[in-house]
Amino acid sequence: MLDDLDRRILRYLQAEPDMPLSDLAERAATTPSVASRRLSRMRSAGTIVSKTVLIDWAALGYEVEVSLRVTLDKTQPRAFDAFIDAARDVPEVIEIQTFLGRVDVRLSVVARDMADYQQVYRDRILTLPHIAEVEALMHVARIKTNAGVPIRSWMKQTARCCAYYNRTRIRVRRHWPKIWICHNLQFGDGSSD
Repeated sequence: MLDDLDRRILRYLQAEPDMPLSDLAERAATTPSVASRRLSRMRSAGTIVSKTVLIDWAALGYEVEVSLRVTLDKTQPRAFDAFIDAARDVPEVIEIQTFLGRVDVRLSVVARDMADYQQVYRDRILTLPHIAEVEALMHVARIKTNAGVPIRSWMKQTARCCAYYNRTRIRVRRHWPKIWICHNLQFGDGSSD
């Protein structure tokens, strides 16, 4: 289970993955050795999966991104697995998502231009197995992209829940059986972790 220190470390690490350990520890209000142990524990537990490098595909000459909504022929028992395996082998497919509902799979496909996209679509996408229907949506603009998740400390969440009661900081006491009770205390504005 993650505590407030773990969440602070994750929040700062997610915002700036290349931050030196000493700076990360300082921002999270701990020592570098404690931060290192916490990071190792979170890696071992699978909370931190990897550090990723994001490349701007437009800088490499890919000007077109198309989102393909694919409905599969579900009369075939292995249709889903066969389609996913084949789609993974298409280099222009940069993302595969699966859904419950009318649409089974969404593919994000990049191409250098519309002529390149048409070639990829005809030669690589339409040859994927078990396609019943494809709907193409042309990307016009990316308004928000955030690979990170919101990480809030438990105390901040509790403070937000109880903020309506009084604009004061909150002391939390734990009572049996695992019931959290908030009490008002006068101190500060509650803006720090």
